[in-house]
Amino acid sequence: MVAARDLTGEKFIAFEKNLAIRKAIDRSLRQRGVKPSVAMEFDNIETIKQAISIESGVSILPVTSVSREVENGMVAAVPIDMPELVRPIGIIHRRQKLLTPIAERLIEFLQSVER
Repeated sequence: MVAARDLTGEKFIAFEKNLAIRKAIDRSLRQRGVKPSVAMEFDNIETIKQAISIESGVSILPVTSVSREVENGMVAAVPIDMPELVRPIGIIHRRQKLLTPIAERLIEFLQSVER
């Protein structure tokens, strides 16, 4: 496992500043007194993975989003000691369309799960 402080001085590939995930990562790093050297900023995971694969720096990404690249040997994934970082999920649906009873139950279940 990597300590967040190990990111100090590393070229960091970040999400764009206006994204919620970037704000959460920055907040977690700031709480640990870590200020990475942001080399590039992108608005999506795929572009960040490409930058990492050409050795432009390191990043913090959800493990599920890099599993294929790890299996192919394109990148390496190492856990980081920032357990408070979780990827929020959302449900998107059309405004004028009523949800099915199953969809409504799913939403109720997700809202009842303790964070």
